[in-house]
Amino acid sequence: MNRTFELVAADIVVPNAVARGLRTDFLVLTEIARHPDGRLQGLSQRAMKACDDIMNAFTRFEGDEQGDRLVDGMMQKCREMAWQVLGALDERGLSKACTRTSEKREAKMWAIGHWYDHPDD
Repeated sequence: MNRTFELVAADIVVPNAVARGLRTDFLVLTEIARHPDGRLQGLSQRAMKACDDIMNAFTRFEGDEQGDRLVDGMMQKCREMAWQVLGALDERGLSKACTRTSEKREAKMWAIGHWYDHPDD
């Protein structure tokens, strides 16, 4: 039995890009901090410190439009704390990280390793 319903109203919701970016940055930092091989390494410790700093700086604002602007500024500040470990992930920083160019150059590959010739082969 098929039923149909008429759509009377719909709300369009646009996610907050700064909040989503902060969430992603924080998840990446926690993965780096919790990695089993990195517990005593400097990067892992820096990631844990950045997570602590972000949690300490994150505050909740109640109220009006001014509160929304304060929240956006606070989240941007928290993202910049994460970028101290991850590198700048804003538009300008990502454009610097892009290595794709229109000119064609010869690729160079380097490898260090050992070749093991198994006796049974």
